[in-house]
Amino acid sequence: SLAAALPPAAAYPHFEFGDARRGELQSTFDFAAENGRLDAKQTYKLMFSKAEREEYGWAQFEEDLNATCGAAKESGTMAWGDVVSFLDDNL
Repeated sequence: SLAAALPPAAAYPHFEFGDARRGELQSTFDFAAENGRLDAKQTYKLMFSKAEREEYGWAQFEEDLNATCGAAKESGTMAWGDVVSFLDDNL
């Protein structure tokens, strides 16, 4: 399954998205995306560890996403550029 192939987000410091974590996230995102876009909820699950998601729920993520990424709000999907913008604006 895709989840088995994912690097463990939990291996990184809580809510820290340095170059190594962003690089792994981009590789995973590119693998999972179709035509360069991925469902926003799937992207959320790729971006954050289980512990991070318990602290930063889907509803809060969606609210922040809608405030920072208009294209994602319209389509319900995210491109890699949306992920970068989200991280830069929110974390």
